[in-house]
Amino acid sequence: MFSRSRDQLAQELKLMAEVALYRANLLNTTELATLQAFTIYIGAIRVLDPSQRAWSMIALLVRLARNLGIHRELAGEKIFIAELRRRLWYSIVLLDCYASSDRGTEMAIHPHTFDRQLPHNANDSDFDENTKIIVDREGEITESTMSLITQEGSIAALQLFHDETCRGGETWEERLEIAYTFQRQIQSKYLQYCENSNPLHHQLIAAGTAASKGLILRAIRPIQHSSSSTGPPPRVDSPWVMQLAVEILRQQHELWEMFLQTRGRRMPWVPWHAMAVALAGICSMEVNELTNEAWELCEMAMRRYRNEIADTENGMLWRPIQKIYGKAKSYRESQKVKGVGGMAWSKNSDVRNEVTIEYYSTVLDAVWSEQGVNDESWLDWEGMLRDMDEMKACDMLWM
Repeated sequence: MFSRSRDQLAQELKLMAEVALYRANLLNTTELATLQAFTIYIGAIRVLDPSQRAWSMIALLVRLARNLGIHRELAGEKIFIAELRRRLWYSIVLLDCYASSDRGTEMAIHPHTFDRQLPHNANDSDFDENTKIIVDREGEITESTMSLITQEGSIAALQLFHDETCRGGETWEERLEIAYTFQRQIQSKYLQYCENSNPLHHQLIAAGTAASKGLILRAIRPIQHSSSSTGPPPRVDSPWVMQLAVEILRQQHELWEMFLQTRGRRMPWVPWHAMAVALAGICSMEVNELTNEAWELCEMAMRRYRNEIADTENGMLWRPIQKIYGKAKSYRESQKVKGVGGMAWSKNSDVRNEVTIEYYSTVLDAVWSEQGVNDESWLDWEGMLRDMDEMKACDMLWM
């Protein structure tokens, strides 16, 4: 084992896992443990393979889980089994949410199609096969807290994803409130109890912050192009949406640097959404401090993620990003030729790192009143969504 490279060893272990799943009769299984193993396998396979392999298998996982009733609260379930099923179901929801964001596609799971409750905020030692009741550790950080933050974020993401493609869906103001509700919930339930002196708690705060900002960005810049859209939101790209995208890119850059030091493997998280939003903003904003930072972060991201993004640099996500990157680069060069630049941006519109900030009340009202309702960067954004749709059609092979 120690004489082989890490990549070679990973492929051997992958093959062993696939053989084990085959022997467990995965397609006909009624065993909870087999579904747990399959869920872990799908998460791990995306680390090794940027193709649509993991994304495709999630649909199978969802069907197998529904067949066993994992998505429903069932009468007569033992407390121990019910908790395991809750943990498994919301791990599946999280995987589906991740895969959807990873590839810019719709989710396999839709809201209102399951009633399984969230797992308890508890440690593994708090319950066993003989437990009669599991008590939530309210006001405490437990072994389950990180999972609960991401799982609750997945529920909010489900609502946003569904509204993007649902005819007559919610307005963008209502979508924004979904993101704010999640933001307030995790702050009141978990993050306010984190201790600054605890490194593990820093990870919880980082996860909560990233999830909140990602959902807010998704609420006002949807990633599904739909003819049933309720219309673009008022102009906020100068500088609010841009600053939000920059914050996401900056945090992802810091995480990248941290993982380089640990040399560990992780689930690829390519911030292509924030990259595309920032590039769309650059195409319509004058050169200034904010757009300079956005451009620097986008250039680093273009070099860094081309092989990590779904389907790598030849996929349907990277090619539209390359196109809008080229447009942003040309726009910046034309601005420099004209001698335009140095415009200060308002620090009052800064999106701070605190998860509790109420962006809507403290920032947007002032920005909208100053800038009106027309937003050129929204047109660039919708243009990229159309490019994604066209590439899906062009990449389809007819036999």
